[in-house]
Order: sequence, then C-alpha cells, then structure tokens
Amino acid sequence: MAESGLKKQRNWRPDVKAYFLLMMVLTAGVTGGQELASASEGLVDYVAEFNTLTQPEGLTEENNAWVLYEQAIKAYVPMSEALDTLDGEMTEERMADPNDPYWGLVAEWAQQNASALDLFRQATQRPLFWREYKVEKPGQGLNEAFGEYMDFLKLMRDISRLVRLKIDLLIHSHHYEDAAELSLVLIRFSVHMVQHKPPLISYLVGISVSSGGISCFNDILSQYDFTSRQLQEYKDILNTMSNHINYSIKTERLFALDLVQYIYGPGDWAKPNPVRWKKHSDFTINKPVSVIEWIRYGVDVCRYAFYSLLQADRQDALDKVHQVFDRWQVLENNTPHDLMQNCPDLFEPNELSSSYAVLAGVLPYQDILLKGAMFVYGFRTQLEALITVLALKKYKCDIGNYPSDLQTLKRDGYLPYLPRDPFSKDILIYRKEKNDFRLYSFSWDCDDDGGIQKPGDIYGVMHEDGGDRVFWPVQK
Repeated sequence: MAESGLKKQRNWRPDVKAYFLLMMVLTAGVTGGQELASASEGLVDYVAEFNTLTQPEGLTEENNAWVLYEQAIKAYVPMSEALDTLDGEMTEERMADPNDPYWGLVAEWAQQNASALDLFRQATQRPLFWREYKVEKPGQGLNEAFGEYMDFLKLMRDISRLVRLKIDLLIHSHHYEDAAELSLVLIRFSVHMVQHKPPLISYLVGISVSSGGISCFNDILSQYDFTSRQLQEYKDILNTMSNHINYSIKTERLFALDLVQYIYGPGDWAKPNPVRWKKHSDFTINKPVSVIEWIRYGVDVCRYAFYSLLQADRQDALDKVHQVFDRWQVLENNTPHDLMQNCPDLFEPNELSSSYAVLAGVLPYQDILLKGAMFVYGFRTQLEALITVLALKKYKCDIGNYPSDLQTLKRDGYLPYLPRDPFSKDILIYRKEKNDFRLYSFSWDCDDDGGIQKPGDIYGVMHEDGGDRVFWPVQK
C-alpha cells in the first residue's frame, strides 16, 4: 500500500507541474493581451472627467476656498498628546466644570493655531470649493489621485475638531455670540464638502462636521437670547447654504469605471489582468520576499488567471457598471420616503453572475450609497430645522409667543418655504408646548414615533422601528 501511495504521488506531481505551467502560460497570455491592446487603444482619462464634472461654474482663484484651506493646513499645529489623552477621559461632569485643566489645554491649543483658525474662517467665507485631482505618474488613474485628497480630508477633520473645541470653550466662558459665529464656520465648511458632486467620503466628512456645528448652534440657542436682528442675520446666512446640499453618485460611477480600466487594461476584448485583480482584491502592497512567499504569490496569481478567463470582457464589465449605476440613479432624485414607497426593489442586493465576480470589489456597497443618501437628506433636514428654529425664535421675539403652526411663519414672512421632511410625505412636525415647542422629523424609519428620540439613536433604521429625530427641545 505504501508503494501504491508513492506511485500515486509520483503520478500526481507531473499533473501539478503541468497545471502550473498551463496557468503561467495563460497568465502571460492575458497580460500580453493587455500590452498589445494598449498599443492600439488608449486609456480613458477619468481624472480629467472627474475634474470637469466637479468643477463649479464661475470658479476663480479669488472665490475658491481650496487655496485658503491649503494654507490653514500648513499653519496647523496638531493636538498635544496630553490634550488628546485628557480629551478621551472627559466626562459630562468634567466638561461642565470651567476650572478643569482640560479647558486650559484647549485654550493653549487654540492659541497655537490662531493663524490656522483665521485662515480656516476666511476659507469658509468663500462661495466655492474645488480641488483639482492630479496624478504623479503617466498611466495612473483616478483612484491613485484620490490618496492625496484623503490626506486633505483627514487634516480638515482635525482642524474642524479644533474649531468644535474652541466653540465649547467659548460657550463655557459665556461668549455666546462668538460661539455662534464659529458654529456657522463649521456649517459653511460642511457645505463646501458636499457641494458640486463630490466623492462619497467627502459627503460623510462634511456631514459629520455639520452635525457638530448645528448641535453647537442649537445648544447656544437654548442658553442665550439673541436679538431679532441677530436671528434674522443668522437665518439669512443659513438660507443661502441649504440650496447647495444635493446628493450625487456620478463621481462614484467614475471611480468604478476607473477601477475596471485598471484591472482589465485597455481593449474591449481583454480579460482581467490577474496580477492587478489580485492586488486590488487583496490590497497587496509589499512584494513577496522569501521563496515561500513567492510560491504562494505565484499560486494565487495562477488562480486569478484561471478565473480571469471566466470573466466578462472589458466592455461587458463597463456596461454592467453603467447598468448598475443607472439603477441606483434614483437615489439622486427621490427622498428616502419616496424610495421606500416607489422603489422597494432598490433595497434588494445586487445579484452578479460569476462572470462579473471581478466587479464585486469594484462596485461600492449598495448599502453605503443608500446610507449616503440618508445622511445627505438628514444634513439638509438638520439645516432647514435650524432655520425653522431661528424663525420661531424671531417670531416669539417680535410677537411675544410662538405661532400655532408653521404655516403662520410662511404667511408672515418668517420662512420663505415650509421645511419638508424627506422621511415623510409632509413637512417637519411642529407642536407648540406651553412656553416652548417641539420640532422633529420621522427620521430613517419613516414613521411617526410621537416626537420621541431614542437615547443614543438619532437616525433609526430603514424599515425598522426607530425613534424620531428631535431638533427642539435640544436633546442631551
């Protein structure tokens, strides 16, 4: 039996060698096909298409905030380790204590960044924001050009954190008007991040910052009585921002097409390049070093080469990307409530056949795009709710009490239009309550929970029972 097993092993080895030899030939053939194709057909410049798509009309160096944001980054001094450690240990009790050492470190950090804060503030005063995507080497695509922008977003988040802490410091020292002005700075920055069809990550960064700015403003309104003139000025400023908040997935389509081009290479008939496919799928960065690593790498490439032959051709893959994004296009033109009512199939996962397995790592997750739409609609609703709160405050300042309904605000000129709730088929819910009021949205579950916001849950979940998003009274 031992001899029989040995014979089996001896018989097996030539088959394995033949298999690997075949796969290497196939790999060379696929890769060689890419090179032949590249000689006859050029690559699509998705970087140029991205820049054309996202560049706003009327952009000049004088009205582009990017120049000043870049200067703010250069002037920025990072948070000290002592403050970073203390920031993670803060409790509500300590935050309420104006004599806590934490606030001294915050004041010191803000002083170190006086120049960066001033440049950041100036940048938010400019109406437009655009940064040109560039590649360092010929042949690089949109995804390579995106890396530098990610570094920019990270630093912008750090500076926004500094602004947020400076606002908290001003509130603690009862400088409410200065705190309100800085809150507007955060909101303006957020609008810059979400205007003119940005990438999804830019939406998410802008919305996370805006939530802090709007929350700070509401906190200030709950503690300080502004004059009627001040309330009108704040309302006018915010009204100019709300029209710039729209959701678009056009740039995500370009990122997906760029990845297909990278993995396949040029030529409509080409199959995926197994080395590139593996690199994208496994996020391989370092090349193999040891013999064992090279063997494992070779086996993986052979496996990808085999599956590459089973994949759709390059043009078919590009057509499939367009088909999927055409289906998702409804996210741009429908509110969350309308999506639930009219597009129930949108919430079903995409089913890709095995011949489009390469697209599994190219197409963005449908759930992420859907949540992106929810967050953007949520941001716009937060902003319109803040405008409505300012109008209600001004009405009481002028008349002496709150109105019985929101229609009164529109009729008497306090609101240009009624604030629509994108999570319902109507406007935001307003209720007058003794000397105060309640203003809320149905939120992500798209149903009325009586103006009750669940602790720690400001969104709820699609199709599931969740709380409402309460804008007033301020939720702690």
